[in-house]
Amino acid sequence: MEHFSPPPPDDARPALYSPATLVGFSTLFSPLAGGILAFHSLRSAGQAASARHALWMSIGFTCCLLVLGQLLPRVPGMGLGLGYAGGAWLSQYLKKRVPDAASYPRKHIGKALVICLGLTLVLLAGIYVVFGGFGY
Repeated sequence: MEHFSPPPPDDARPALYSPATLVGFSTLFSPLAGGILAFHSLRSAGQAASARHALWMSIGFTCCLLVLGQLLPRVPGMGLGLGYAGGAWLSQYLKKRVPDAASYPRKHIGKALVICLGLTLVLLAGIYVVFGGFGY
């Protein structure tokens, strides 16, 4: 278990991604995206072990989603719902590990959004090239 030290003064606090950002990125992209953002936030807050735990849990959750997506019948919105569940867990985990997270400055999502959108476009382009279009 990690040692909790007193919070740093307000002007020395690092910027963290908000819990809502973790939920949004997990829902729209994948729990892995939310996990990477949680990793950066927890590491910035001095919670290195918790950061690694959040990242590994998001990797495991994403792998489970991929397996479930192959085994279960197609249900509209299932991916969004399960992504939201993963993001909700990450959000609560961040709040538990950094109880005063709301008092930290917020990290801007612009860079993370550009990276996620870029990776999504590369993935879609790869699918298009491999399968010869989106009509399969």
